[in-house]
Amino acid sequence: MRRWLMLMVAAVSLAGLVPSAQDQRYTADDFREKRDRLASLVGDGVAVLPPARSENFFFTGLDNREVALVLIPAAAAAKAPEPEMWKTTAYLPPKSPRAGVWDDRRVAMGDDIREATGIDNTAPAGRLMADIARVAAITDTL
Repeated sequence: MRRWLMLMVAAVSLAGLVPSAQDQRYTADDFREKRDRLASLVGDGVAVLPPARSENFFFTGLDNREVALVLIPAAAAAKAPEPEMWKTTAYLPPKSPRAGVWDDRRVAMGDDIREATGIDNTAPAGRLMADIARVAAITDTL
């Protein structure tokens, strides 16, 4: 029993040494490169990564299960009347006054994520479905 307790104390102590999901070992360029690879597979379609997907961290570096990502490759944007308006967008949850009090602080709308992720465009999570409908107008592959 004593040995088990010592192991638990050691594990809890080491927990602070485990890199967090928003670890700075990865750069915005790393995540941008991953998104570019996905964009090359999508071609002139659009990739939608809904919330609660582990892939969202892989492509954004944001450790928040409420984040969604809509990846719009240049080939898809080129089909739109105003291509510069169609950018890859991270959809973020609203800020919560309780965030960081009872749970870990998570990225939310209003946070600047550009430096960490390389994503220039953010939007409120509540706008995701409306924007997917707009994106469907420029591509038939979602």
